[in-house]
Amino acid sequence: MWGPLPVKTPTGEAQGYVVLQKITDDSDPKLVAGTVESHIVPCLETVYRVFVQSIPQYQTATRIESRLTAMNHGSGPEPEIGKYPGSANK
Repeated sequence: MWGPLPVKTPTGEAQGYVVLQKITDDSDPKLVAGTVESHIVPCLETVYRVFVQSIPQYQTATRIESRLTAMNHGSGPEPEIGKYPGSANK
């Protein structure tokens, strides 16, 4: 883990941490079968993650990258939060 250092978020840079995890091959622990790089900002959690899976005879077999792009309530495909029907606050 490295940090605190500037990490990109949807609202600009914030102090965060970069964590790199190496996943070893089950058949040969000397080989790296994959890596996960995560950029974590306190109070926001993970704002960026990239997973790379390797196969020994190839450089990269799979690369999955995800990035937090919005932090506004209702900015994604999720429905708006309403009152719970059984709550006392009606």
